[in-house]
Amino acid sequence: MDDILIIYNEKSADIKDMLSEFNLSPKLKFTSKVAENGKINFLDTITKSQHTVDSSIYRNPTTTDCIFPYDSFHATHYKISGIGYLINRMLDYLI
Repeated sequence: MDDILIIYNEKSADIKDMLSEFNLSPKLKFTSKVAENGKINFLDTITKSQHTVDSSIYRNPTTTDCIFPYDSFHATHYKISGIGYLINRMLDYLI
């Protein structure tokens, strides 16, 4: 497993109890990150939760928006796949 987002009610569930149940196997290690000000960055999105769940694209402050420069010596198919990645990301995260 990789990343899991769990939205829960703090009044009816304790995240520490959930983590202890998830971490029964020594081969798996679950950790938690608690939202700050009702927001959490998760898989390139900002997830906001008050009474409803809303999300938008998260932009890391170090993002350069450059995958391969046009004049680089990378193979052409790598450059084309980079463009395809950006198009797919745009279509997947419509806002």
